[in-house]
Amino acid sequence: MRPAVFLDRDGVLNEDKKYASDPTLAVLLPGVAGAIKRLNDAGMAVIVVSNQSGVARGFHTEEDTQRFNSELEKQLHAAGARVEGWYYCPHLPEGKVSEYSIECDCRKPKSGMLTRAAIEHDIDLAKSFMVGDRERDIVAGAAVGAKTILVGEEGTAHTPIHRAKDLAEAADIILSRDR
Repeated sequence: MRPAVFLDRDGVLNEDKKYASDPTLAVLLPGVAGAIKRLNDAGMAVIVVSNQSGVARGFHTEEDTQRFNSELEKQLHAAGARVEGWYYCPHLPEGKVSEYSIECDCRKPKSGMLTRAAIEHDIDLAKSFMVGDRERDIVAGAAVGAKTILVGEEGTAHTPIHRAKDLAEAADIILSRDR
């Protein structure tokens, strides 16, 4: 088993533009590709776990979400960085698209995406990190025993283990720790 860094997508990898699905809007934030490459070089799996309720709301399709993710992946690949798994939750109980309007175990703050990724990628959750920009990310990471890093300025009732201004600073914290 190996450690992983679980990353939220919107607000951590790319600018959070509400319900963005157009691949032309898929632009990595400064320092993201370099941070992921450093984590890759240190032998850590990097896995994206993202709530995408725009699918359940009828704003876009799962295919749109996948195209957006593919564009981010293309930009990362061009910089020599890689994400091993892209997981997203399209559900929202009060959504407008009936097949996605359900209670699920994958929508953060629930930890289903992290648990599934850990099984599929042979991840040691106790040696892993969850990096996100919202309280729900911190709650999901803590639920599986991962160390948590909150990026950005949002406050949270659940205290993250660390705070960072962006993913580059979060990578510094992760790589400086005795794993």
